[in-house]
Amino acid sequence: MTKTYVLVDPVHDYAVRFATAIAERHGYQPLCVTTERTTPRELRRYPALRGCQQARVRSEELEAFGRRLGAEREVLGAIPFAESVLNPVVSLLRGLGSTWNEPSVLALLRDKFALKQKLREMQPALNIGFSRNLPFESAKSLLRDGNVPERFVLKPNQGFGNRSVGFFTSRTPRSTIEEFLDSSGEREFVLEEYIPGPEYFINGQVDHQGGCTSFAAFAYQRVWANGCQVDWLTWKLPHASAEFGALERYAQAVISASGLRRSPFHLEAKLVDGVPHMVELGARLAGMGNAVLCNQLHGGKLDVFALAADHYLHEGPQPPAHLDWAAYDADELVYVHGVGFEDGLIHTLEGVESVERHPMFAGWAVNPRIGQRLSPTVDMFSVPWCFILRAPAGQATSLQGAAADLRDRLRINASPAPFRRAAVAALDLLRRGGRRIERLLD
Repeated sequence: MTKTYVLVDPVHDYAVRFATAIAERHGYQPLCVTTERTTPRELRRYPALRGCQQARVRSEELEAFGRRLGAEREVLGAIPFAESVLNPVVSLLRGLGSTWNEPSVLALLRDKFALKQKLREMQPALNIGFSRNLPFESAKSLLRDGNVPERFVLKPNQGFGNRSVGFFTSRTPRSTIEEFLDSSGEREFVLEEYIPGPEYFINGQVDHQGGCTSFAAFAYQRVWANGCQVDWLTWKLPHASAEFGALERYAQAVISASGLRRSPFHLEAKLVDGVPHMVELGARLAGMGNAVLCNQLHGGKLDVFALAADHYLHEGPQPPAHLDWAAYDADELVYVHGVGFEDGLIHTLEGVESVERHPMFAGWAVNPRIGQRLSPTVDMFSVPWCFILRAPAGQATSLQGAAADLRDRLRINASPAPFRRAAVAALDLLRRGGRRIERLLD
């Protein structure tokens, strides 16, 4: 029986990278499943996946589909290449009877409150912080009663990418908070006490016994904009730094308490006087192209996609990660994040060439383009642009100056250009109409 694996709604660069790595290492070809979230036409825009076998399945039928599929083929597993596909992948894996992780652990992967509750019970010393699970109507009722911490955060229980996250105090008008709840479109929230201090993230891989290998860590520098804390600069941490060591030890403790196995991890935490406090745990590779960057940081010796694929698809010990900490520490590196304040479309764009010609420029994480839709920046999905700067170790100050200079050069819709504005708006209408027709045809 031919061995295969499943990619669900794989309209994502990471899905292509997984498919390429798995074909090169093992010769397995994917079965690409599309749900109502995407269409076969969208899949055809990824040439590397055009030859894959395909199936069309509604999300609510994935578990039953997994049972039928497992009876017909030798399916090694399914690849949760991004947070957005984790829920459907978990449903399909249940049907397959996969041994990737215990069902109780899988249930935690997309339930923020349940995960933190388990961590508190397993390891009270982990500094998880106060949180409370709130269905939509309960959230409104609690807020009316005034029983909230002095500073608190509301976030969707299954959210990711900082989407629909609100920051409030006990003095915030209740009407403001209710307006946030109503506009979010979410039905279940977590209320958490706000923890002051700098925030970090660390990436790595969990093996079959729960052991963690960390391969990169970064520090967020954020600003307040549009009522939220949004990314401004994100700095790579030196491997020998005290912050990296604290995050690495904390990640291992959190992973051990969670029971997670055979998965990449992306853990976010705050350091308060050097002590980690939990923010989030993602059982996935880091987004915004950061997984690809992690490979580059280790001089190309590390392949996080091949490493994760080996663990996703095979039980037992797997080949180790190939890390080069000398290469990792040879450079300073920073993400420079754009922050927008308006709705609309990009009709004029200045400074892109100037950014790309800069000697410290190391690539785009979000490449701005004419016709791109804009909205006020409140999460990673509404960032208008983001680029990476890189310089030899010891030049963090130079990077800081270059970031400020290039941020000023990159200008969106700075020129009136009424005819261009009208043309871009007309093309956007045609494009959106074409997408609706595609979905009707599929």
